[in-house]
Amino acid sequence: MKLYTCVDHDGFYPVPTASIVIGNNKREGKKMLDLELIKAGLFPFKTKEYTLIEINPEKRQAIILSDGNY
Repeated sequence: MKLYTCVDHDGFYPVPTASIVIGNNKREGKKMLDLELIKAGLFPFKTKEYTLIEINPEKRQAIILSDGNY
């Protein structure tokens, strides 16, 4: 399984968005996140694309997904 983060999908303004996705690949991850966005009433909120960034779960690291600075 692969771990992805996303901080640029649509959300309820003005709060920044941040999601974590675990799937076999980016294609599957995007489908899963699309379904969750639909359930939350956020897709297709706008028509912009979002980015899935793969994170290595074997590497020690800390990642700030959203710092509230918008």
